[in-house]
Parts: sequence; structure tokens; C-alpha cells
Amino acid sequence: MARQKHVRLLLVGTLMLVSAVVPSLAQTSCDKKFKDGYTSGTFTHLCLAACTAWQNKSYSQIPTGTFAYDQFSPVCLSALHAGVLKAGQQKSVSYYAAAATHDFVGSIQNRVLANSGIMTSGDPAFSFVTEHNPEIPDDLLTGVEIIMVHNNNHQSNYYSYDSQYDVPLYVACLPARERELLPEHVFRRWQFASFLMNKANGAEIRTKPTSLTLKIRAVQNSRVLRCLSDNAQLDVVGIFGKRNDFYMPKYPTVSISRGADFAWVAPPLPTSVVINRLPSAPRPHTGVLHNLSLQDAGLYSFEGNKYASYARLIVRSCPPDRFGTDCSQWCPDCRNSGQCHPLSGQCVCSPGTRGARCQHYCPKNRYGAACQLSCTSKHLSWSTSGSCKGLTFCTHDPKGCSCHPGYQPPTCDEECSRGWYGPDCALPCTYCKDNSCNSFNGRCHQGCMDPALCDDHQMPLDLPRFRAPPNVSSCINTRCNVSLRSWSSDSDEGILESHNSVTGYTLEIKGPEAPVTFTWRVPPDTAELKYNFIPGHSYEVRAFVDTSTGSAHAAYNLRIPHTQLVFPCLDKSTYEKAHIFPVEVTINKIKIAGVNSEPCMGPDYEFTVKEYSTGRMILSETTQAVQPEVLRLSPNTTYVVSVNSVHITVTTLPHHQPLPCDAVRSSCRNLQNCPDDEVFLFCPTHLKPLILVSES
Repeated sequence: MARQKHVRLLLVGTLMLVSAVVPSLAQTSCDKKFKDGYTSGTFTHLCLAACTAWQNKSYSQIPTGTFAYDQFSPVCLSALHAGVLKAGQQKSVSYYAAAATHDFVGSIQNRVLANSGIMTSGDPAFSFVTEHNPEIPDDLLTGVEIIMVHNNNHQSNYYSYDSQYDVPLYVACLPARERELLPEHVFRRWQFASFLMNKANGAEIRTKPTSLTLKIRAVQNSRVLRCLSDNAQLDVVGIFGKRNDFYMPKYPTVSISRGADFAWVAPPLPTSVVINRLPSAPRPHTGVLHNLSLQDAGLYSFEGNKYASYARLIVRSCPPDRFGTDCSQWCPDCRNSGQCHPLSGQCVCSPGTRGARCQHYCPKNRYGAACQLSCTSKHLSWSTSGSCKGLTFCTHDPKGCSCHPGYQPPTCDEECSRGWYGPDCALPCTYCKDNSCNSFNGRCHQGCMDPALCDDHQMPLDLPRFRAPPNVSSCINTRCNVSLRSWSSDSDEGILESHNSVTGYTLEIKGPEAPVTFTWRVPPDTAELKYNFIPGHSYEVRAFVDTSTGSAHAAYNLRIPHTQLVFPCLDKSTYEKAHIFPVEVTINKIKIAGVNSEPCMGPDYEFTVKEYSTGRMILSETTQAVQPEVLRLSPNTTYVVSVNSVHITVTTLPHHQPLPCDAVRSSCRNLQNCPDDEVFLFCPTHLKPLILVSES
């Protein structure tokens, strides 16, 4: 197959593995491409340690694709990119081919850059055979953690790129922990090429064992820089943009979990803004992403004039709140905008916060693992004020970059708006009276809405709560099994203080109607949940740990995980097993639910109503109504209401004297209005739908 069939959209300088390797080794092992010798089935190739050493320029080609690679990609470099092996590791890798179904998407993974390429008919795509649920290495996040600090967005005036009076960009990389040294004293560009001092860019770089500092005026020559750790998982990326950029994204980095939807710009996209992705995507980009995958991660440029601004999208390899190689484990509650690492489950904190759950704030204007770093000239050579105002702080993925607590992006020089606090001002003060709190750490100015749920400093208590949501299974029509266990300080979240105790557990179901709760003193191993679930609707099921102090609540910025239930629409066969129930009963009216709702109309069903004692037919019709009803019934009379072959009996309310509309409104808590043709009706009976039985 001719090489010309592939369009290479990004040809950059090499990344990539550099080491003195003899030509024969490069040709026989390192440079082996997927197409070389491949016929069919699964092939295995031994990648020598010399071929996988960091920075090896013996490769004549860099990979094309992400997880699925074109036939001209080198096997070992692609394996590094895919994470099948680590740098410097000697290992056999297995791969297979399938027909390419979409364009090859480039990305940067594990310090390897892969190009994008356009798929043509008949092209093969090669993928690696991976272990099923491989063990996570103990040293996954072992190494020197780095914090990058820069003043790029702290500019008091608009200015031109070419002005000799531009405020310099300062960048510093510092070890996050005490008594650690930087493993590398070189800034690198986004594609890992070294960023060096020269007359063209006017850069000044100063190195110390514990710091690396850059001063530069020509910002357009350094829009993205990296500081590398001794562990690729701990590398840090900084994004730089000027305030007078044509378009500046609100956040320099955004971290989203796999499977979510995301839009850089609220649609419709301004016609004057062009969004591109680096490594360049093979097609134009709209800025709207659905069902995110790892291939969507990368740098995005926003162009509208001579220069572009940049932002970086980090895609966690697991769905929200999950981690592990198979994403089966539940993340801890990473507080204060911390991010759960998708493989290790460790919380990666915003600089300025600390702790295993990012639950503590450093003193103002301090950061680091032990809050040992400051914004003074002791650690930031350019600083004259000692304030972290106007500075951007970056740490390793999946957190990325953020403002110091109390300041809002993108410039990080404006304090949080009223009602918000924390890193990037991302946390609401909803638990405080008057929605008023300290913009730095969330301490309530006027006290908490519920004083029992806050400590003496007017900040939310870390109350016990489950790490994982309740297990809901075996859903048949409108019935499910729910499993719940006792709270554990070892495997769940929160702290049970000595003066506090667990008093019970509450299950909450939220759907189209108002939330319904049920409480246990001791949680059941399994209970059958009978609830009036409506086909076509989704429901959230949460479990709360009740204590003598109170229960943790999401309004206090504590995560309460939930199980999402979506009940399928009924069809002709499942209508015969539908669970119908009354939602409104008056002296002369019955309305039922349990049939298909508005999200899924159809198919037709037979709706009949008969008088129970006489068998007299009151109504018989074919309909698709979501809540069929029958009017002009007799008071205090029992009726048989049927949907196809499913029957229930309902008795209307006794007859009373008519009430004026105002009296009806005042006596009916759930009645929102009083229709003129139903003024004579008494309050409808809104039946509670929750029953829990069969505990075992």
C-alpha cells in the first residue's frame, strides 16, 4: 500500500526516545513497523530496552493514531504511546489488525507524540493485545511532584505582542515536597523539544537544585511549556496566553471524565473563532465533544487573528468518580476541586490545598505538600508583593492548572464573586446564611444554614458518608432489589468524632416527582424496592448515613454518590407486565400512571374502566396517553381500571359539599391551581409510592 495514501497533518520535530543505538538494532528491532512481516492473526514482537529508552532518535517514523495505529507506525514507539510498556522496559508486545473504521487521531501520551492521519478505504488499523485488568504498579505516582507557577495572566493593561515594553512572562517549577530536588533543569515545548535560551526569544533561564525559572518577553514563542519529573505521570504542563488574545478560554486546563460531554464554547461557535487541536485533528473542530474518549485529550488552539490562544483538555480514563484499570473502584471524595487519579485513586490537589482528600487549606499565599512554599521572592524570584494574586498554579494530571484559592480564572487577579470560594472560585457557599462566605476557604460570614453541620470555624463538618452508591439490581418493570451496608471508616468517607454516633440510614429516590425517603436503623443486606417508577424516566438513588449530629449533604460540598436508574419504555409485550398505579383520586375522577411517559410515546394500549360491583363499562378507549384519566365518576365507588390485561381497583372519595376555589387551594398542599370545571372537587389523594418489603 503506497505511503502517499496517508495524509500527515502534523510534522514536528522529534519527541522521542533518544539514545545511541547502532543502526542494525534500529533496523531490526526499534524501527519495526506494524506492516513488516504481518499477515494475519496476532503477532508478537520483542521491544528491547534500548529501543524504549527515553528520547531515542533512531526511529525514522513516529506513530499515527491513538490505540489504533496505521500500518507504518513503529511497533515499540506505538507501544510506549499506548502504555503497553514503560520507557526503558524490555518486553514482548502482541498486536493484531482490523479494518480501519475512522480517521487516525493523534495525541500525546506517555511522553510520545503521535500524528493524525486520514483513513482511506481498505486501510488496516493495528491495536495491542492488553492484559485484562492488569495490576496497578505500586510506583505509579512515585517520584518528584512538581508545581509550576507563572504570572502570565497578571497583566494590568492590554498590550501588543511586539512591544518592547511587554510585561515579561515568568515561569517557575518547584518540587512540591520538602527536601526534594528537581530531576531535570530544562523547560520543554509541548512536543517535548527543549526550550533553550537564545537571542531570538530573549529568554533567561536560571537553575537551582530546587527551582527552574524562566523570564521571557516573546510569549508567542513559548505558549505551552512542560516541566518533567522523574516519572512521566508527574509531568506538568503550563498554558500561556495574553489578555488581549482574540479569544481566551476561561480555564487554561479542563479535566473531564471519559464518557462525558463537553463544549469549549457555548454553541453556536462565533464564526470568527477557529478551533484546532494539537496534534492536529484530521477534520475541522467544532469545539463540541460528545462521549469523551482519551483521543479527545490534548491541546486546543483558538484562532481569530495573527496569534492563537490555547487551552488543554485532560480526559480521565474512567467515568466520573471511578478509578482502576477496569474503572470498577469508587474514588474517594476529593474535596476543594481536587481530582481523583483514574488509575491509582489518589486525590491530586489544587496548589493551596493539601491532605489525602485535599480537605485542608494552606495559609493564604502558601502552597506545597506541607504548605512550605510561598509567593514571596524566596521561591518566586520575580515576586515583590508576596501575594499569589495573578498567579496560575499547575500540577500533574488529572488536575492541571488553577488559580490560587480565592481568585477566579482566567486572569487569576480578581477575587471570587459573592457566593463562591476556593481554587478557581469553583465551590458554592450554599451552606452559608445569605450565601456569604470567605472567598479563600469557604468560612461562613453569618454562620451555617444548619449550625449542627458546621464546626466552630463555620466550615462544613466532614460527616460520615458512603464512598459508593447503593447497589440497585434485578430491576423488573417497576421493582428493584437494593443492597446497603453499614458505614465503615476504613472504606468510606468522613470522620465519626467521639461525641458522634451513627443512628441509621436513609435511602432517597429522586425522579420526576418530589424525592421520597425511607429510613432504616440497621441497613438491610437486600430489600425489594417497590416504587412507582415511570417508564422512560431516570431516577437517582442515594443513601445517607444518619448520625446524632446530622447527615452529610451535597449542599455542604460533600459528595453523595448516587445510582442512576433508567426504566425502559414499554412495548407491546411488556405492557402486559406493567405496574400501573393511581396518581390522583377525587370524588369523581381517577388518573393513573405507570404507562409510557412523554420521553417514549407509544405503542397504543387499551384503557378501560368498569364499575366493580356491577361490571358496568364506564370507559373503553385505545390511547397513548401518559396519564390516562376518567371523569364523571360516582363518589365513594370502587372501579376496576385496566391497561391491556393489567388491572387495579380504585375507590373514589366520599361526596361532600362543594368548596370554593380558594378553600380548595388552602386545603390541598399539592394542588397548584383550581380549574373552573373542577371547583366542586375535593383535594386529590396523592398516594405515597414507596414501599419496602422482603428484607433479608
